[in-house]
Amino acid sequence: MDIFTFFHSWLFSTVSILFFSSIFIYALRWKKTSKPAPNLPPSPPRLPIIGNLHQVIGKNFHQILWKVSRKYGPIMTVHLGSTPYVIISSSEFANQALKTHDQILCNRPRSKSFKRLTFDYNDVAFSPHADQWKEMRKVLVTELLGSKRSRLFKKVVDTEVKGMLDSFSSLPLNTTIDLDERLFHLVTDIVSKVALGKSYREETFRGKKLKEMLDDLVISLCGSVSDIYPGRLGLILDELLGFNRRLEKTFSNFDAFLQMVLDEHIDHTGTSDNEKDIVDACRSQLTTNEMKALLMVKTFTFLI
Repeated sequence: MDIFTFFHSWLFSTVSILFFSSIFIYALRWKKTSKPAPNLPPSPPRLPIIGNLHQVIGKNFHQILWKVSRKYGPIMTVHLGSTPYVIISSSEFANQALKTHDQILCNRPRSKSFKRLTFDYNDVAFSPHADQWKEMRKVLVTELLGSKRSRLFKKVVDTEVKGMLDSFSSLPLNTTIDLDERLFHLVTDIVSKVALGKSYREETFRGKKLKEMLDDLVISLCGSVSDIYPGRLGLILDELLGFNRRLEKTFSNFDAFLQMVLDEHIDHTGTSDNEKDIVDACRSQLTTNEMKALLMVKTFTFLI
């Protein structure tokens, strides 16, 4: 056996021992410390460590939850790993949660990926319900939902849709069109021009096009092990599985891209009101990180 084969064998054995030892220790602690949470809705039977993961993992996650809710009711508890989630699948109860009791239930769950990608929860969608959230919401309502701004957005939409239809009509008969790709291009161009002032779809940044960067963003937003296993075990697995490295690379790419966009707008400060995009309208009222978080969540997650 050569030295490299021995090293890889030793490394695999060491990681395996550490992993299963962590699982064993975590299981013992879970058994000692876990207590039934008071006043939680009904829950499917769960297994130690994984909770209900084995019952809900798969394609069409929302449909799986709906099928489970038919047995356990419109309000139920599902344990993903060691973290309990209350699932509401009734419009009546959802209305109570989002309107009647919105002050109690308005905060979002904490997530490692969203914390990093929103610059420490600096976006209005994930910021805690406090003074900062109220100020950001006021800016968005004033700058983005007014009738003047809506007319400008509609002009962009009309122009882009007309351009796509004209390109279709110029094609030879019986030409096959990939509608998925063309509609993605349409939405990307509309959102980019409304939010950023121009389309970045064809540009390459750090060796990647926007579509590839969005694919990386999707992977990062899927969540981390530590989201469902808070504590040392989740942190260790995030590191071993390479989640932290991928998240930091994705964040670094988008952070640099957004900084480039902001710098371009600073260089064109004299833009008239009729040509202002979201960056122009909001950057004087929000901090740099708030602007980046706004663009990250409102623009790029919309494209996903």
